[in-house]
Amino acid sequence: MGRRALDAVMQVGAAVVLLALLAPIVSACGGSGSSGPDTDARRLPRTLDLDQVAGMRIPGSPHCKFEAESRTFLRGARGSAQDLLFTCGSAPHSGNVRTLSGAAERTIPQQMRCRREEKGDRTVMCLVRHDRLLVGSDAHCIDPDPDSYCLDDWARIEGKARAAITRVIELLELLAEGATPASEIDPAALPATMVDPNRLAGRSTPGKPFDGCAFDDDPRDATIGLRCGSSTIGTVGLNAASAEAISRADPGTPDDIVVCSRGARKSDCYLRHGTARLSTTVDCPGSCRDGATPSALMALVAQLLASP
Repeated sequence: MGRRALDAVMQVGAAVVLLALLAPIVSACGGSGSSGPDTDARRLPRTLDLDQVAGMRIPGSPHCKFEAESRTFLRGARGSAQDLLFTCGSAPHSGNVRTLSGAAERTIPQQMRCRREEKGDRTVMCLVRHDRLLVGSDAHCIDPDPDSYCLDDWARIEGKARAAITRVIELLELLAEGATPASEIDPAALPATMVDPNRLAGRSTPGKPFDGCAFDDDPRDATIGLRCGSSTIGTVGLNAASAEAISRADPGTPDDIVVCSRGARKSDCYLRHGTARLSTTVDCPGSCRDGATPSALMALVAQLLASP
């Protein structure tokens, strides 16, 4: 399972390279562009909490689906960033959506731009942005002949990459602007060693979306429940994080990356910082309060642990 998590991180890394490096190359080399209404980036929100669409199918693309896991890279030199991959079945066609905490580089186009890599590569990459929200897609030549570069088929291959971005825009434009609460976590303020869960015992949780809630008085096996009224809606794991979260994200995930997974009934997030481990799970009976997500719970716990 650790290998699977490492592969996922590598996929995100490749997508980050696409989003960070494609735009200036496109600008310099004159990649193909489009000014059609379907690819107008102004239809996109300026910023978005990508956990809203984690695990969703992309309408109009029956084989394309967002991954169930997002990754939020905590504050670096340019701020934090949240990434969510999408894939299109077994076809060599994938993409990435990224929300930045700060302004994107102005060289990243606000109209869709596509380019083929240098001679010898078999990939077309497309990219578009609106303010802090970026969408990228790539499609590949699938000719089994390694010496063939689909020279007569590039228009169709590029069309696949463009179509995927268009479908993603059609989905995301329906959503309200926002950002993952995990992006507000300051890793420098987190404890880098194991945390005593009794630090949370009995503490009330100020502010929305967990106002009026409180942690249990007695932690159990390094986990502690969060109760709102008569119901336990969340669980926090300190050090001995939930087995499910560890098997998915550790040891392959580096420090200071919040991995959040959306499930059918419950959702969870996981973070490693030094030797400290933090996992949060939200499983509301009935329906959850608006904004009561595992990333919001993790941001709240990080805030509480940062205070004396």
